[in-house]
Amino acid sequence: MGSLQQILPEEISSSAEEVILKKVKAKMFAGAAMLVTAVRAIEEAYGEEGVEVIHNAISNRILELTKQKVEQSKECSLEQICSSIGSNGTQEWTNEGDAKHRLFKFTRCMWAEVFRELNAEDIGFWICEGDLLAAEIFSSFNIEFKRSKTLMQGHDICNHEFYSTN
Repeated sequence: MGSLQQILPEEISSSAEEVILKKVKAKMFAGAAMLVTAVRAIEEAYGEEGVEVIHNAISNRILELTKQKVEQSKECSLEQICSSIGSNGTQEWTNEGDAKHRLFKFTRCMWAEVFRELNAEDIGFWICEGDLLAAEIFSSFNIEFKRSKTLMQGHDICNHEFYSTN
């Protein structure tokens, strides 16, 4: 399960962790609310074409950041990818599998919660699409990705499957 304990240098109490996560979620909500407001204003003024411009810009940025992360790590292995998943404490998940196949079942995602509260899962799903964009880069390292469910779309889990093809 996700926890801030995984990323903090020393353990904190569960009540302190809860307070911090509430503050993190409030910041996420504020940022997401600004994005939703901007996208809805563009949509009203320019229609779907305007929304698509924003969507494409975000997709391109996700690809850029993923490429940078891969270049900085000097390797892209199944183990390396899977070790970085869910490490920010804002998600809850289970992780099972072996060196050739990993399955993550996310049961909580603050992004899904935030965008649901904003009635903007359509915009929030752009974050989820980043997984598929990153998978394009990972495939050049013989790592495949599959996902058939997302919390953002109202499913009970996000099911992330990674396969090493070599």
